[in-house]
Amino acid sequence: MPPVLLKLGSVGYRFARYYVGDRRYRAGGPPELVMRLLGPVLVVLNVTLFATGIVVLWVLAMTVHVAAYARRAPALALADSRDRVDGVFARRSLVVGSLLFGIALVVAMLPFSSPFTLLPDVG
Repeated sequence: MPPVLLKLGSVGYRFARYYVGDRRYRAGGPPELVMRLLGPVLVVLNVTLFATGIVVLWVLAMTVHVAAYARRAPALALADSRDRVDGVFARRSLVVGSLLFGIALVVAMLPFSSPFTLLPDVG
């Protein structure tokens, strides 16, 4: 959950900076039309997924999203690691911190029962 919240927050920040007219965010141009339309759907489905546990629509929408960015992801990751862009340490720290927090939450929840771990008795 923490990495998902971090991603939603980071995308929301970029969205806001672009649409209020920040030159740095407008320099790259607008997102592709499909991604502009898919973005709000993904946000709603992420919230729905974690609120209800309904996964099917989320998987379909996320598959389209990942496929659209899969080709660019390695180049963006490498550029972030070799370029001296402001905030690299902060971004990496937030990602690592959210992953560690997510792992800690999973470990903390292990002792609790879950409706998804046992199949119903059908006999």
